Amino acid sequence: MIECSDISDSYPEYQELEKIGADKIYFSDNFPAILFKEVDSFNKNALKQIAEIQHKAWNYRKIMFLFVVSDTEIRIYNCYEKPQYIKAESSYTNELKEYEIFSCIKTDKDNLKVLIELFSRIGVDCGQQYV
Repeated sequence: MIECSDISDSYPEYQELEKIGADKIYFSDNFPAILFKEVDSFNKNALKQIAEIQHKAWNYRKIMFLFVVSDTEIRIYNCYEKPQYIKAESSYTNELKEYEIFSCIKTDKDNLKVLIELFSRIGVDCGQQYV
């Protein structure tokens, strides 16, 4: 995993990923696969950022998932799914639900086990996760 701010040095051919708005990127065999974003909470401002990142990642056509983490929750969004145009007055919670493929509270041990099984490094690198 690499910080977005370090992409130009480590992967100059992917320097345009710095502009997507994610914090970190996981590369699978030298190809970008997963974006990571940390938020304080899943409030309207954060959800707007998530929608924008998902849209840019979909346009980029190489990113599989967007993992968004707060202090209490983890959400995973599908970046292969074509985004809708989201208006400023839209409910980002409802609009983003279509792209959300996994969500759990960090203290939910059963769901965290599912997360590890479906989105393990091997699963992502081999394409075994479910989209």
